[in-house]
Amino acid sequence: MGWNRLLKVGFIFTIVFLSGKHGYTQTNRYMVHFTDKQNSLFRIDNPEAYLSERAIERRTKQGIVITEQDLPVKLSYINGLEDIGINTFFTSKWFNTVLIECDASAVPEIEMLTYVASVEFVAPGSKINSKQEDVHFTNSDTKRQKRRKAHGDVTSDQNKMLGLDVLHESGNTGQGKWIAIMDGGFFGSDNSRFFSRLFLNNKVKYTYDFVTGQNDVYRYTEHGTRVFSLIGGYAEDEFIGGAYDADFYLFVTEDVCGSCEHRVEEYNWVFAAEFADSAGVDVINTSLGYNLFEDPTMSYSYEEMDGNTAVISIAAAIASSKGMVVVTSAGNEGNLPWKHITAPADAHNIISVGNVNLGGIKASSSSFGPSADGRIKPEHVALGTGVKVVSSSGNITTDNGTSFTAPLVAGLIASTWQAFPDLTAEEIRFFYEISASNAASPDDEIGYGIPNFNAFANLMQTVDSNQSFAIYPNPVSGNQFMIRANNPDEIPEVDITIFDMNGKIQLIATLFFTWQNNSVIVDLFTFRKGVYIINIDTGSEIIKLRVVKI
Repeated sequence: MGWNRLLKVGFIFTIVFLSGKHGYTQTNRYMVHFTDKQNSLFRIDNPEAYLSERAIERRTKQGIVITEQDLPVKLSYINGLEDIGINTFFTSKWFNTVLIECDASAVPEIEMLTYVASVEFVAPGSKINSKQEDVHFTNSDTKRQKRRKAHGDVTSDQNKMLGLDVLHESGNTGQGKWIAIMDGGFFGSDNSRFFSRLFLNNKVKYTYDFVTGQNDVYRYTEHGTRVFSLIGGYAEDEFIGGAYDADFYLFVTEDVCGSCEHRVEEYNWVFAAEFADSAGVDVINTSLGYNLFEDPTMSYSYEEMDGNTAVISIAAAIASSKGMVVVTSAGNEGNLPWKHITAPADAHNIISVGNVNLGGIKASSSSFGPSADGRIKPEHVALGTGVKVVSSSGNITTDNGTSFTAPLVAGLIASTWQAFPDLTAEEIRFFYEISASNAASPDDEIGYGIPNFNAFANLMQTVDSNQSFAIYPNPVSGNQFMIRANNPDEIPEVDITIFDMNGKIQLIATLFFTWQNNSVIVDLFTFRKGVYIINIDTGSEIIKLRVVKI
């Protein structure tokens, strides 16, 4: 498409797919899982060879270390498959695997290779029909747009529910944040006036269809168009998306043909998420859910909605661990026998979003939590009943479902991150949890409740504006940090309570301290990496501080 430019860059992205010799006539799709990354050409101490500058900066800023998981799949293993006539396509460094197409009769030969751990059948038939070239990225932001006051008559209710109106009025519209959307297609969005300002200003940075292997994503279905509109759509006084000044990566990962539900779609999502990570994306939105497949052997049970079983859920958690905020729909299974959330909503450390009406009442179709291992799910809810969206024909229409609650929250996250650029992804998730409408009693229907920027900002003011105490160092790279009292004579003794952010607020320790040399040392030896809230009770007030252990 004319809108998709390959941008000049400083490095080559390594998650390209390669095409080998085709030696078989009847093909299926398989994932070949490799044994190791030993003696890789890439090194942990040279991430510039496989991560963009922006991706490296995101990790550095949040104290996230680069590990072997970030290293690309060994090219020699890919070449070995091609040498025996196997077509190889997309690789996943997180899972150390590659997607291939081959005849079933070739599988035993592949399994005999010493560097192959296993071969996983993921879909019948051949699907990928073109080759992706090496992809280049730029790390320069697009020209800043003139700020426009956002009114948005038809979207005002859904935006005000989340406090997006306040964010927009203060100029926080997602500028400088990069958002990836994984869906089944974005039909009509490239010709719609509601997206024209994005395309005209080169804010759709890249598109790719991982189902068939080509750049055109503006086809198949308008589901992605409707989702996209809730984040990036804009027409002054008509329709206001949640982060309409953000930059976008649009990916097709869902195969929308009539009987195409297979495990390969989860891996398509993995490929897109890794692409987004390496490019430097900040927020991932996915309004997809998986539980039952055409091949029953691929299907999941509710007991497997534990965040550690479904491929897409494991990948979503990994994406989160790289410093991105992953937002996903909770599912529309509430009225169906399944009833519960679907993958990747069960993933650890992501945001799954359910459906409520304008009165804050859960829609009966919205999937229930908890996750199979008992974690609060969904984390949040937003308006999913009577949501205003943009259709493929370029008209504003009304739709329902958790598919549309996720992008509302994704837009909220992106614009909030612009307003609070020093926060980590983990902190943003946590502070929205403890400030949401149902934070005091999170449940299996609406989780922590409706997130709202006003409540978030009020909490941040409480946490960050304190002048009586300070924490050093912060982030904490070792096991101890110091709380310093600026006026210890005025506050001779304090009670210190530490809360974590593991699923729900949990009391970690209550300690009684007397200041020594204006400070007290707190030991975090038994604490996992993460964000903690320090409540300091002076007897007359409770002061909140935050500390990050990395």
